[in-house]
Amino acid sequence: MKKAIIILLALVMVLSLVACGGGSQQSNGSASSNTPQETAKQTENVITTEVSLGLDKNDIASYLGNWKTDHIVMTFNKGGIGQYQEYNQGKVNSSYDFTYEVKDEIVVITIDSMMGKQISSFELNEDGTTLHIIQNGLPVQDVGGPDFVKEAN
Repeated sequence: MKKAIIILLALVMVLSLVACGGGSQQSNGSASSNTPQETAKQTENVITTEVSLGLDKNDIASYLGNWKTDHIVMTFNKGGIGQYQEYNQGKVNSSYDFTYEVKDEIVVITIDSMMGKQISSFELNEDGTTLHIIQNGLPVQDVGGPDFVKEAN
């Protein structure tokens, strides 16, 4: 939905630029005119620039994959499910399945364990490479740092 709005706004902006003439550089007293091909190329550049403006923190796709600290790996899968694993000396110490949802640019995970529901929330940084813990309800309090780093695919 956001992409459709961005494209629509980009088209409105392009039409506004075309209607206003897009600037006036004059040589020898006559206004410069663009060919239809030049105008189409300018329109394509504006649309491409508008669509690629930053990361959508409300898009679940931004969270998919593995996120690590020194001894924890969280894997976010499609469908709002994932897995939490704690490591000790390179071996899995404990593992939990979790559910997650993204709302208002915050991802909230819920782990059902023997201790009941454990809820944690995280905020994604601007370049999409780090999850910062806002509320730590993870099974272990010492997660090896305040941030989970996205593992390269």
